[in-house]
Amino acid sequence: MLYYLACGYDDHFSLKTCVKLGTAFSIGLLSYYSVYGWILMGSIFCVFAVLPHATRMRSAISVPTIKKRRFIFLFLVFKQFKD
Repeated sequence: MLYYLACGYDDHFSLKTCVKLGTAFSIGLLSYYSVYGWILMGSIFCVFAVLPHATRMRSAISVPTIKKRRFIFLFLVFKQFKD
């Protein structure tokens, strides 16, 4: 877990690192060891490490792209309720 937190801090939590970190969190939750403190502090660390870069990431995504993704998401959700 600590390794993926350090790697994520170096590469600004890329998708690959986030998937590996999520897997480590899941294994920690499913294990019998008491790692809940690590998971809590790791999650807080991720949020505060990503927040300064959020405005830069937000400017890279255009508004029409966000609207298109929202439309696709709502379409898929309502399609599930229709069946």
